[in-house]
Amino acid sequence: EGLPADARALLPGLVVGDTSRIPPDLQDAFKATDLSHLTAVSGSNLTIVLVLLIGPPGLALRAERRGLAPRLRLSLRSTALLGGALTLAFVVV
Repeated sequence: EGLPADARALLPGLVVGDTSRIPPDLQDAFKATDLSHLTAVSGSNLTIVLVLLIGPPGLALRAERRGLAPRLRLSLRSTALLGGALTLAFVVV
């Protein structure tokens, strides 16, 4: 609630794809600059990729953690670095 109106409307679109609060002028600006893809459920897609890597967040620090990281025999540090790299790659793409 402490954000400016445009940011407050845009944040749900970036995180979960909810574009209902974005005013028409801001939508037009996103289309004109070819940035409308940013509101296409970006945060949810990143979450899915990271959950595939680390498994459920509640089990991330336990020995019986799930996801691809333990199956690839990655340490917690390597998993964190790979998760950071995936996040950075996701932002760049």
